[in-house]
Amino acid sequence: MLSDVKYVYCLVAYFALGTLFTATSLYLILWLTSFVDSGYFEDAAASKKFLSNLSLFSMIAASGFFPLFGFIADKVSAHILSPISIAVRPIFVLMFIYLAELPDSWITFMAIMGMTLSTFLQSLVVHKLFLYELPKDVRGAMLGLFSLAG
Repeated sequence: MLSDVKYVYCLVAYFALGTLFTATSLYLILWLTSFVDSGYFEDAAASKKFLSNLSLFSMIAASGFFPLFGFIADKVSAHILSPISIAVRPIFVLMFIYLAELPDSWITFMAIMGMTLSTFLQSLVVHKLFLYELPKDVRGAMLGLFSLAG
C-alpha cells in the first residue's frame, strides 16, 4: 500500500485537512480575544460568541457554492484540482492576515468564508483521489482509517 505515492498522499492529506479547520478556529479565537484588551469586545466570551456567529454566517454563505464544487469535482481531473485547491487556501489566509483589521469588516467575513470554501474544496479533491484512484482493497483500508480519524 505504501509503495505508491498517491496512497500516502491521500492518507497524509486527509489527516492534514482534519487539523486545518481546528488550527484555523484556534487562531481566530486568539485573534478575536486580542480585541478584548482594546475594548472592542467586553470579554473573551463575547469574542467567542462573535466567532461562532461569524463562522455560522460564513458557512451559510459558502454552502451555496457546495453543489458547484461537487459538479466541478466530478468533471475535472483530481490532478488538476489538487494544485488549485492547495493554492486557493493561502490566498484567503494572506487576505485575512494582511487585510483584516477589524473583526466585523467585510474583508474578515470574506476571508473566513474563503477559508471555509477552500477547506471544503480540498476535502472534495482528497475524497475524489481516494474514491476514483485507489484500488478497492486499499480503498477499504483507507475508509477504515478515515472513519477512525473522524
